[in-house]
Amino acid sequence: MSQIPSPIIISTRPQNAGNLGALARVMSNFELAELRIVGEKPTGDATPEFSKMDWAMACKGEPVLANAQIYPTLKEALHDCHSALGTSGKIDAYDLGYSRPFKTPAEAFKELMIDAAPILSSTEDNHFKWALVFGCESDGLTAEEASFCKQLIQIDTADKSPSINLAMAAGLLIYHFHLLCKSEDSESHPSRTETKSQNVFGAFELNKGEEWATLGDKEKFIESLIDALKLTQFFKYPDESSVSGRFRRFFQSMPIPRGELLLGFEAIYQLKSWGQGKFEKRSFLK
Repeated sequence: MSQIPSPIIISTRPQNAGNLGALARVMSNFELAELRIVGEKPTGDATPEFSKMDWAMACKGEPVLANAQIYPTLKEALHDCHSALGTSGKIDAYDLGYSRPFKTPAEAFKELMIDAAPILSSTEDNHFKWALVFGCESDGLTAEEASFCKQLIQIDTADKSPSINLAMAAGLLIYHFHLLCKSEDSESHPSRTETKSQNVFGAFELNKGEEWATLGDKEKFIESLIDALKLTQFFKYPDESSVSGRFRRFFQSMPIPRGELLLGFEAIYQLKSWGQGKFEKRSFLK
């Protein structure tokens, strides 16, 4: 567990002044540096214009605010991550297609360790990126946003007051992750073989020079698959967004080498080209 890097923190559509500053402060308490914000400004814009309240609440977390990045959508904010865990105060499950399992922090982080093991053990620089995703203060994560997360973490609270402030929720989860890392350090780590036996999808081996597909790579594949299906009668009845969520859930369940994903791209390309009677220029993962 100690090999797993600290998470990227993603705040979707933040609303209240001071919340991002308090979030930056708790991130600095545990040496987390990367904050991504899902908002209206496109990536590449100048540093977000935080309120005076945010800067005041940040305390020693000012560098976190100063280096925060803004993305227009959660999909783009997760482009280079291998996994994402969402947080939710909802009691009822999301509708079919968007549904994700609700887990306690301990369950979610333990499963994260299993998911990360094949990637951590096959890359020289232990390159594994993951994110903790927090919804907006008023209504949390939308159904589509939740579908980008493999699991949703629920913090056990009083039934009459289930909603937790953004910074408080982040502090609880980051500290829980911190404690779990410490406990794993003091115990024997599962071997790669043992870890794989717990994960039925962990059968892929990484060839020399290959990389693991990121969530962004998988999303491009899903978009290519959806485009191909649009040429058929597939979407005569199913909802396209919900179907995308179901495909997303399938690909979230396993680490996939980019080479294997490219093979899938090629198969879809050939079928699509055959159906259209023309071969367009390839640009799979560019």
